[in-house]
Amino acid sequence: MRYIVVYDITDDGLRTLTAELLKDYGLKRIQKSAFIGDLKKHNLNSLLVELRKMIQSDNVKVFPLCNSCFRGIESIGVEFVEEEEKGVEFY
Repeated sequence: MRYIVVYDITDDGLRTLTAELLKDYGLKRIQKSAFIGDLKKHNLNSLLVELRKMIQSDNVKVFPLCNSCFRGIESIGVEFVEEEEKGVEFY
């Protein structure tokens, strides 16, 4: 299943750790604080356990995204591209 993960984290270090964790699970950054990607159930559960250990006073939201909803995504303006991924086609 595909998921969108968004976060609002004030601490720079925690925010960086969260982004790295999401990348470790194979999610791709689509905005500065938003990631998307496919996760199997056991990977989702593992990710949620790790996030619950890390996140205390900030917030992370994980949204399941069905194929129909994914096909309906609208993007307006310039796409976010991480420096390390420039030149790599996104989805």
